[in-house]
Amino acid sequence: MLADIPAQFDRTGIRIPVSVNGTRLMLLVDTGATGIGLLSASAAKRAGLTVDPASARTHVALSGPSQTPVVPNVRVEVEGLPTQTGPVAIAPDTTLAGFGDGLIGARILGGQDLELNPFEGRVRFHAVAPGCQQIIPFDGPTVGVRLQQAPNGLLFAPMTLDGTTLLALVDTG
Repeated sequence: MLADIPAQFDRTGIRIPVSVNGTRLMLLVDTGATGIGLLSASAAKRAGLTVDPASARTHVALSGPSQTPVVPNVRVEVEGLPTQTGPVAIAPDTTLAGFGDGLIGARILGGQDLELNPFEGRVRFHAVAPGCQQIIPFDGPTVGVRLQQAPNGLLFAPMTLDGTTLLALVDTG
């Protein structure tokens, strides 16, 4: 196991403590978000980030793509995982109302297996099993599904709908 961290599970999602430029924030675990993450404007201010509205880029999060300002070279740390430095999108506080300080995306979440345990209030990060032949060591019965990872880190699971095979986005956000 790479990391075992406390998490908040509720009707709006799963939040974990994350350090952004040394400031502790609670970010929504969003496997469907591209990049490192998305912060509310107030969380970005608490982390000492300077937002340039002219830096807007398309960022996929929550309900789909949107244009948001981006702050380059932000240091993001999840305890037990390698530190990531890169661009983080900033959204108006109203966009993230009810979701906490922001969200953490596939660039950090996509590199390992995630174990989401609401009964213990924990999120555990595991090294990806070689060849994906094994899965996280659960105590009970499990079913393995081979996922496909897109170049942007998003994960897709095969599914069948009315006899047609499709790929569904695996999205915790």
